[in-house]
Amino acid sequence: MSEEQAEPRRVLVAEDEGLIRLDIVETLTQAGFEVVGEAA
Repeated sequence: MSEEQAEPRRVLVAEDEGLIRLDIVETLTQAGFEVVGEAA
């Protein structure tokens, strides 16, 4: 199975700072990850 056909890797983002957390989520999403949750 090639990387293009593989399911996205799922991650949970834990970061206290809201703006940094949003930036991390956006960066991971653009990189092909599925962000399944966020925690502060």
